[in-house]
Amino acid sequence: MRYKALFAAVLAVLLLAGCEEKAHNDEKDISGTAAESSTAVTTAATNTEVASTTVTEPAAKNAEPVKFDYEIKDGGVKLYNSEYGEFRIDVDIPLNITVDDYNFDGYDDVYCCYEGCWLFDREKLKFVKSDKFPKPSGNFLKLEIADKNEKTLRCEELGLEKETTVYQWQGDELVPISMEQERRSDHTRCSYIFDSDGKMIMTKRETLDSAMNEIISTEEKPDYFRYTDNSIEHMSGSDIVQIIDIDLTPEEVRSGSKRYYDKTDYNFDGHSDLKCEIMCKEYIRHLYFIYDPYSGMYIRNDFLNELDANEIYVQDKGEFAGTLTCRKSGSNDRKIYRVKWEDGRFKLFRKELTFKFVREDGSLCCADEVYEYDDEGNEVLIQHEERDTTSETFGEWWPRD
Repeated sequence: MRYKALFAAVLAVLLLAGCEEKAHNDEKDISGTAAESSTAVTTAATNTEVASTTVTEPAAKNAEPVKFDYEIKDGGVKLYNSEYGEFRIDVDIPLNITVDDYNFDGYDDVYCCYEGCWLFDREKLKFVKSDKFPKPSGNFLKLEIADKNEKTLRCEELGLEKETTVYQWQGDELVPISMEQERRSDHTRCSYIFDSDGKMIMTKRETLDSAMNEIISTEEKPDYFRYTDNSIEHMSGSDIVQIIDIDLTPEEVRSGSKRYYDKTDYNFDGHSDLKCEIMCKEYIRHLYFIYDPYSGMYIRNDFLNELDANEIYVQDKGEFAGTLTCRKSGSNDRKIYRVKWEDGRFKLFRKELTFKFVREDGSLCCADEVYEYDDEGNEVLIQHEERDTTSETFGEWWPRD
């Protein structure tokens, strides 16, 4: 009995000690959780205060982007954000406006297709217009984010041709990295990349059907032309075949203008020649280069370049089929030059003039004259006709014959 009583007493002491230890540990766990919770609350409160007073830091990598509600109103764009307040941007043409984070800094920006992009400045707390974004060359321009991870934008320009360019932010610069052109005029789709100097390299040209939705053929190393400030480069893939001087300085060419070319066989030898159209500051200049199959080079043709005409095309039917028709129209006269290729050069063989003049009696008259040229280039008038007119306008274009 005495041993049983002693055992019971020892057991009671041990149980009591265990309960106290558990209670102590429970108290320790509770106090530790409370301390950590208190620290977390303090930290969150501090961060909230910093976020509400300091906006010079970019948005956290995993934070939600700062979005702005907006509306087009009173010739401008009004933007709203509960934290940053209200802003206004005045634009001359408030059409096709989009809002997104175009420089990937975590804050919405504003893009207007006709006027450019305004980036949100976190230090100045306002939208600041940027000069780094592409501008339309007369057509609608659409801008959208291509890939947030790669920091790329897709710019689509719509007109007679569809041109889609992908730009990438490299430091503070928006750099073009690829482009695709769809040309309905010749049913082609061309793919380009840009080299380290910003020059375009055509990587592929696809010929499409008339509906532009099925590929007929593909050239992997296409022959094409590209422009520099003062030349045309004849290219084959990434290789330069010929540098063609256009005899213009960068200052003479209209800023931001595009240049166009077409390949027509002007001398009827079965090889395409080159016509280049350049928008200069005061006029549109057309330059003609004839392909030499023996050297593989394009040779500048002074006769066509100096001819007083604003359109030259191949006559493929009628009395003058197999020759060139060269036209120029003004407000009071119009000219048609007939040109043929003979003995390795262009020759003028006929000129047709229509012009207005006032007779001695004060009546308005319209005259038609035709001249022909002999082998030495001498001009001979072979026809002159007059008719009364008070309404004919020569500045209006007329159908090709």
